[in-house]
Amino acid sequence: MGGDFTKLFEDSTLKEYSMEPGSLVDAMEKSGFDRDRIEMMRVAVAGASETVSRLFGGELSPEDASRSISGATGLDEKGLRDLLRSILDAGSDRVSRPEASVVSFFKNDKNTGVMEDLFSRMVEAGMPLFASDDEALSWLEDRSGSGDSDATTLLGFMLLNGIGVPQSEERAVSLYNAAAAEGNTKAQTYLGMMYNQGAGVEQSPEKAALWYEKAARAGEAEAQLFLAAKYYSGDGVPFSYEEAFRWYSSAAQKGLTEAQIALGIMYMKGHGTRRSDDEAATWFNLAAEKGSPEAQRTFADFYYDDQPAQHSYEKAAIWYRLAAEQGDAEAQNSLGFMYECGRGVQHSFKEAARWYRMAAEQGHDGAQCNLGCMYYEGSGVPQSYEEALKWLMKAAENGHGRAQYILGTMYESGKGVNQSKAIALEWYTEAARQGNKDAIRACRRL
Repeated sequence: MGGDFTKLFEDSTLKEYSMEPGSLVDAMEKSGFDRDRIEMMRVAVAGASETVSRLFGGELSPEDASRSISGATGLDEKGLRDLLRSILDAGSDRVSRPEASVVSFFKNDKNTGVMEDLFSRMVEAGMPLFASDDEALSWLEDRSGSGDSDATTLLGFMLLNGIGVPQSEERAVSLYNAAAAEGNTKAQTYLGMMYNQGAGVEQSPEKAALWYEKAARAGEAEAQLFLAAKYYSGDGVPFSYEEAFRWYSSAAQKGLTEAQIALGIMYMKGHGTRRSDDEAATWFNLAAEKGSPEAQRTFADFYYDDQPAQHSYEKAAIWYRLAAEQGDAEAQNSLGFMYECGRGVQHSFKEAARWYRMAAEQGHDGAQCNLGCMYYEGSGVPQSYEEALKWLMKAAENGHGRAQYILGTMYESGKGVNQSKAIALEWYTEAARQGNKDAIRACRRL
């Protein structure tokens, strides 16, 4: 089962990473690997610790290290290569990375995930794991010239993002077209995205949908997700909840978090399918348990709602907290409101203000308004009209109607500001334009 590790060591230049022999195991534990994989690496490291130390210290050549590691462990080169790549992907702070690295290929594409499988396939095909961008470019050009559509698609990605080459949306489109014509579903998906955004081509929702559908019918999960969104909004295709439900279902069953969230919402609202709170909860839970803050917040919203039979402020607070602790501003604001009202948690103005502040500092206008009100009343924070004005003004300038109305009351009464009915009327008018009923009445009164 042992393999030749020489090329792996030469490509990886492990000495640059200054890792102690146990660092791989530590990184895996921190990154949440399953126990079997951790134990496999633990055995490998224990059996070769001296060799690894000598390799890191430059006392051993890659050839000698390869022979020693191969004899001491049951891992082949591909197995260790995959583990190293996964550890880097998991983001362990125990591993320092070169600024320019092939790993950046799919790091830069986390919003869609389209490139991750493609990147893995290229590594398996022999792409040097820690190659510089120039080396990766040369390797991919050779593969692309030999007709490898995966390599052509990755070259397009490099051009699109300016990785190792001058950025060029037009050249990226050309490469995606070439790979898409050969049936490469990743390229077809990316070509759809280019048409959807008008990047390198004239924007066309219709052409975007056509490319998404080609890839979706071939089983590409991300394309199914994007096509579902098209049908849900009627953008480039006829509006259809039924078609949206169909494609969200396909993508959700392949494990895409965004699709699982969307499918849960469709079950909750009865869009394109029968309404089912049980099914909604199932899909929200699948997505939330993977750690997605958006999914956790959506699941919390589900429990917070009065309609589902599973309504529970306590469960809502649990999921809001998980998302809030990951920095989700919407969840932070919602958790703050629960503390302010004492719903699902022990009532605490101090905790409410703390969570409102976290969200407000991220620019969440609702939280800015809420924090401003806390300062206005002196609830959970020292009373301060100056701080109240600061946060309410931020929210009002972001278009928050309630904040605009409260600013109007401050200027009308002269609390914390120089009294001015003219300025008060300006803020009342802004809030009234957004339908704030109190502001509408104030405008009539003034």
